[in-house]
Amino acid sequence: MTNYHMKNKKGLTLTEILITLAISGLLMTGILGYYINTATGLFVTEQKMNINQDIRTLTNEMTKTARESNGLIAFKSFANTDRDSADDYLTTEMTGDMVVFYKTGDLDSSGKRPYTDLVGYYRAPDDPSDPNSTGPVRRFEINLSTPSNAAMTTLLPDETTINNYPAVVQISRGLSNGKLFYVYKERSVIVNGQIYHGNAAKRVTDTYNFTISPRG
Repeated sequence: MTNYHMKNKKGLTLTEILITLAISGLLMTGILGYYINTATGLFVTEQKMNINQDIRTLTNEMTKTARESNGLIAFKSFANTDRDSADDYLTTEMTGDMVVFYKTGDLDSSGKRPYTDLVGYYRAPDDPSDPNSTGPVRRFEINLSTPSNAAMTTLLPDETTINNYPAVVQISRGLSNGKLFYVYKERSVIVNGQIYHGNAAKRVTDTYNFTISPRG
């Protein structure tokens, strides 16, 4: 007669299973936290690089424009009512959201130098009534086929075209009393703003500050 010997197989107890699950949960939490922190760090680094690129782009472009210009005039904003007369020209220690660089031609018969080119930089806030509102910094360029002695205020684009021009910086906020430009000694402006990148979950910002003067 053949004898069969059965081997006892011992399974995990409920307590051992719970302990295993708890340890696994702790390990997964630690790994997940590591990956989240790493991903967040990479995201912030990438956004800071984007901000630095924006600052370089804005600085280089405005510097180049200024060097090729004879002068500048700053205004409170792109709105018609803020730049429809010479009384709206900003003077020393005033702040605004638009600056226009101009080139002039040779003296004409009236003894004046007519405008030949206008290049404007302005901030287009999402909510003009809110000084803390963000908005892109845009640029327009006007090349006058016939040099003009007309007042600059008559040569500027209408406020209805505020969003028609290309953005140099996508999201920015002014830091000079809520404005982007501070007029310094009338022939120079200090650009003082803050650039935003990222998203609603993680927004990254940095400030920029530089002085622009036309060649004269």
